[in-house]
Amino acid sequence: MDQQYPSAFLANDRDGYLFRLLGSRFDGDWSPAQPARARQLAEHFGRVWERSRPCTELRVLGI
Repeated sequence: MDQQYPSAFLANDRDGYLFRLLGSRFDGDWSPAQPARARQLAEHFGRVWERSRPCTELRVLGI
């Protein structure tokens, strides 16, 4: 489910965000200070993070 998510985003801890509707394209929305949208994106990331699994392949590399 999460691997089919077409968008890309980042949010910082100072209420800024960058959101690209299609992660493969460079155009998107951003704001240096829009707390509601940054919080919404951070909550989405949290839900995806909770569903994720540890990457055991990287443990072999000692990372």
